[in-house]
Amino acid sequence: MALLSKEEKKTKSKSRRIIDILFSVFFVGLCVCLISVFIQISQGNQPNLFGYSFAVIQTGSMEGTDEFYEGKDYKITRLDIGDVIIEKIIDEKDCHNLKVGDVISYQGHILIGSQTKDASITHRIIDIDYDKEIIIVKGDANSKEDDPIAFSDVIAKVTRNSPTLKVFYKMISSFWGFAILIFIPMFVMLILQIYQMLMQHKMEKLEEVNKKAIEDRKKLIKEQAIKEYLESIKNDKEN
Repeated sequence: MALLSKEEKKTKSKSRRIIDILFSVFFVGLCVCLISVFIQISQGNQPNLFGYSFAVIQTGSMEGTDEFYEGKDYKITRLDIGDVIIEKIIDEKDCHNLKVGDVISYQGHILIGSQTKDASITHRIIDIDYDKEIIIVKGDANSKEDDPIAFSDVIAKVTRNSPTLKVFYKMISSFWGFAILIFIPMFVMLILQIYQMLMQHKMEKLEEVNKKAIEDRKKLIKEQAIKEYLESIKNDKEN
């Protein structure tokens, strides 16, 4: 087994520390993001990370038929109840880049029983007036369009429908699902990271002990050699 030189060990140790630091930063960042998403979901808010969000389709207003989409160049088509969409948060300036056929989420109102409540509504643009900054939207399954909305009411533009996030969302929506998917893996990773750091510290201490033992051994051999040399000179003089 080849022994590493002092410089090679130093370089390897430095690289190891850099990797550990980068891993720790990534790990902490991931934990913060996941916890942030969980808190936002638990509070009933729409999660927002780095300018993007995701939402769960709650009604069947976007469940168009295959015939409805035939021949239409729509990036986002049928959205069923329970589907999870990824959205890009936009402002009034970004609305000037929207076009007919885009699916957007806007701040609107829905009727629940006899009460009207604020809600995020996701429908398709069927007409847009860039001068007056007015948009007409309609659910693909609805018979009539919604009331006109202003650019200022728009929250986000839907970028895609994600089956993967749909499965993921179902898991993290419950406490135990979140614990199994997030907390337990994070806890295991944290334990492994701590164990790795302890082992690294132990190896460094062991190297220091071995280094000191080698130096003490060399010193002892040197002292013994000097003692034997002095004794040989003394014996020569006596003879």
